[in-house]
Amino acid sequence: MLIDKAKIERRFKRSVESYDENAYAQKVIIQRLISLINDYCPSSIENILEVGCGTGLFTEQLQEKFKGSHLFINDLVDTMCSKTASRCNLPIKHCIVGDIEQVELEGKFDLIASASTFQWLAHPQETFARLSAQLNEGGWMIFSTFGEDTFKELRSITGNGLSYHSVAKTTNIISSYFKVLYAEEYHHILEFETPLDILKHVKSTGVNASGSQEKWTRGKLNEFAEKYAKYFSANGRFTLTYQPQYFVCQKRSVTTL
Repeated sequence: MLIDKAKIERRFKRSVESYDENAYAQKVIIQRLISLINDYCPSSIENILEVGCGTGLFTEQLQEKFKGSHLFINDLVDTMCSKTASRCNLPIKHCIVGDIEQVELEGKFDLIASASTFQWLAHPQETFARLSAQLNEGGWMIFSTFGEDTFKELRSITGNGLSYHSVAKTTNIISSYFKVLYAEEYHHILEFETPLDILKHVKSTGVNASGSQEKWTRGKLNEFAEKYAKYFSANGRFTLTYQPQYFVCQKRSVTTL
């Protein structure tokens, strides 16, 4: 499906104040990313770029891990970038606001990190090439994205959602520019009391940015709840699947291409 960046920006902007409280899966993902960074990266990194900083949950962890580093943050949404800069006491000149697929990047980085952002890329091949060019030789890119089962419940009922990639496909895309040292995926299943709580959850985190423009009338909400209860209930609870994927990559040198 076509990715409407203007729609993504609007919906994430509306979730700035509600995101942290509702980002259950994202917080688990961030902890796994930090674990991988601990396992693979040098203990000292000078220049870091975080793509898709959101409200700063991951930024705080990077800042704690790499004290004294120069941390730059990017986000499509200006209010998220400024909120994170304030939260982490970063200079405003370290905020790079805009679409990572188009925004101008200056300087070189030793680590590019990203949590739950790259699934929104409209042109992943070109974007990974650009990011590789911004890394110093031997630089690292460690990120999470989402696999094909993500939101399978919502997508089966509404017919809307992103087209997620398999680990194999993403590996194939990035392997021209990076050595993929590690990749994994698993299912993280959340449970909710009602189907409508699931809609509130995705709205509060902005992750419904790919949804249709269809108005949720009372009749359509009831129909949605009935279908969800019929197909995706377990022990009186209602499930929502995330399938996080993790990649640890290192920039290929010219001699290994």
